[in-house]
Amino acid sequence: MENIIKDYIEIKNYTAIKELLEEMQPADIAELLEELDTKNSLLVFRMLHKDTAVEVFAHLSVKQQTNFTLMIKENELREIVEELYFDDKIDYLEEMPSSVVKKILKYSSETERSLINQFLNYPENSAGSLMTIELVDLKKELSIDEALLHIRRTALDKETIYTCYVTDNNRKLEGTVSLKDLVIAPGNKKVEEIMETDPISVRTIDDQEEVANLFKKYDLLSVPVVDQENRLVGIITIDDIVDVIDEEASKDIQIMHGLSPSGEEYLKTDILTLA
Repeated sequence: MENIIKDYIEIKNYTAIKELLEEMQPADIAELLEELDTKNSLLVFRMLHKDTAVEVFAHLSVKQQTNFTLMIKENELREIVEELYFDDKIDYLEEMPSSVVKKILKYSSETERSLINQFLNYPENSAGSLMTIELVDLKKELSIDEALLHIRRTALDKETIYTCYVTDNNRKLEGTVSLKDLVIAPGNKKVEEIMETDPISVRTIDDQEEVANLFKKYDLLSVPVVDQENRLVGIITIDDIVDVIDEEASKDIQIMHGLSPSGEEYLKTDILTLA
């Protein structure tokens, strides 16, 4: 595919490139962009529809995201970052220099600025640093019909709608309910009649490896994240935890081969460095 794209660029057949891109998944486009040189990569990226470009950007390596950040116009960057899911936005900002972070914060709303600063202050590799705030929360007093109407109105901006989270007026987590259960339940029933109480949850300060183990043990697609007072502050989805599982597996393999995760020989690394 890389060679085909290069050939089309050479003869300036941009229509053919756009047609090829329309048939590809965002993750595959991101992989293609990583293989092209910087100039051609940016050229192809700018041919993408805005919504696709946002998804592709989220899949890019930190190095490629940094390249694009430095090369594209400020208004282009703003349009992309504004449309990123919140957790992808945080992942991006964590890797950018302070000058870029300040630029993003400059055109963020006051509420979003506060949230971004809060997320950037969570400990590295903690549940808080992995979570997203784009979730569906419901009240237990709602009828099933009212709950489904709420989901329809808000679903477009949520990262997942397959599990909804039931909270009280103080945002304390009271239960969960699946979209499937909502769809098949009689419309006049209340959410509290079908919700699961005492759901599995994690704390914002829990280590990412503990969270990954919960996903594997209970076959979870998402898990709610609560603060010290059991207030719902976000969720972690399976696509975010897969990266953690891969990362932890890579560390284990390195150690098995006598290397520390830092790349040094494990048995020759100072014990204080490993601690």
